[in-house]
Amino acid sequence: DRDVTGVQTCALPISNPAACDILRVARHALLGQPFAKYSTDPRDFARTWKATLERGCQRGHTELRRPDGATVYVDFAVAANYMPGQHVFVLCNTTERRSAESSARESQERFREIAEHIQEIFWMMDARTNEVLFVTPAFEAVTGYPRAALLANPIFYRQIVHPEDHGRVMVSLDAAAATGCFDEEFRIVRADGTTRWLWAKSSPRPETH
Repeated sequence: DRDVTGVQTCALPISNPAACDILRVARHALLGQPFAKYSTDPRDFARTWKATLERGCQRGHTELRRPDGATVYVDFAVAANYMPGQHVFVLCNTTERRSAESSARESQERFREIAEHIQEIFWMMDARTNEVLFVTPAFEAVTGYPRAALLANPIFYRQIVHPEDHGRVMVSLDAAAATGCFDEEFRIVRADGTTRWLWAKSSPRPETH
């Protein structure tokens, strides 16, 4: 077979049921067909296939189009001419994983967009290392200090607690190190020397693996 660029491509002499399931096509309809017909970009497939023939093997990921028009994402491994004129394709359907990753990215983007515009201070901290993972711009508006101060020194916020509230707040913070829970009203001393009342509340976020 030859594709639109004239580069020799491969037909499928045999296939297993998994390949039929990935492409949603009957086995008899798959056999003998050029694999390029399932590519969403035949020209790109031709370039990749030419490089595969030259190298003898190839790994990567690509988009395939099923006969019904649906797109499926796959990781692939190819061994070209493992026997003269015969090639081995191994496909792994990654559509669900990619969809989940895309949804996670969209959720994170929406979260950050909302967080960047709220007037309350919100931050996330690693309880084991005290590393500040994220803090909203409202930290600067409320405290008068740059976010960089908190990012550089995770316990910086302890230094701005009003002296009259400092002891009580430190006791609650020490307890929160074990429980992850904190719920206190107290005063802080802003960078300009003025006092502001805050209500701070925290809760633990379960680890995800």
